Amino acid sequence: ISDLTGIEAFTGITLLHVYNNQLTTLNIAANTALNNLNCQNNQLTTLNLSSNTALTALRCSGNQLGGVLDLSNNTAITILETGYNNLTGINLNGLTNLTTAFMELNQISSIDLSTNTNLSYLAINDNQLTTLDVSALTNLTQLYAQTNAPLASINIQNGNNTNLTNFNVTNSPLLTCIRVDDVTFANNNP
Repeated sequence: ISDLTGIEAFTGITLLHVYNNQLTTLNIAANTALNNLNCQNNQLTTLNLSSNTALTALRCSGNQLGGVLDLSNNTAITILETGYNNLTGINLNGLTNLTTAFMELNQISSIDLSTNTNLSYLAINDNQLTTLDVSALTNLTQLYAQTNAPLASINIQNGNNTNLTNFNVTNSPLLTCIRVDDVTFANNNP
């Protein structure tokens, strides 16, 4: 499928799965009831979701998305998959329901996660982060931030380090500071 012209007539659809196609554009501004969108593995370069405020799941990995993906209107999102694109940033302000985020293999150099307090799974590996602050993420259990070459510091002082089951920041040669809740606990539970 290379063209979804006409999808705008289906204003009541709640689920749209158009992954593994040849789409270069996707206009779903009229599909305001949409709560689940999977447009992975296409050729999209932009994605405007400002009118899709009912979205709870967004999967748009494996496209050619660039620039900053603005999701500030999409506050209902709980699952986010934006990996394997060329994004330089993602605006997640207001996504307090977000629990799972895959943002790996982009070009993200900074990200504000301070309002995403329900986030428990974060994959932001293979980006261009210089610092990462997840101290507001008190529900975080899995963090993958490896292979961020410029990453120099990470703050995981969230009062919940004992519940981390996966933590990976390997292959970040400039990483010199990891702030944790309890240094002794961190050293004894690598």
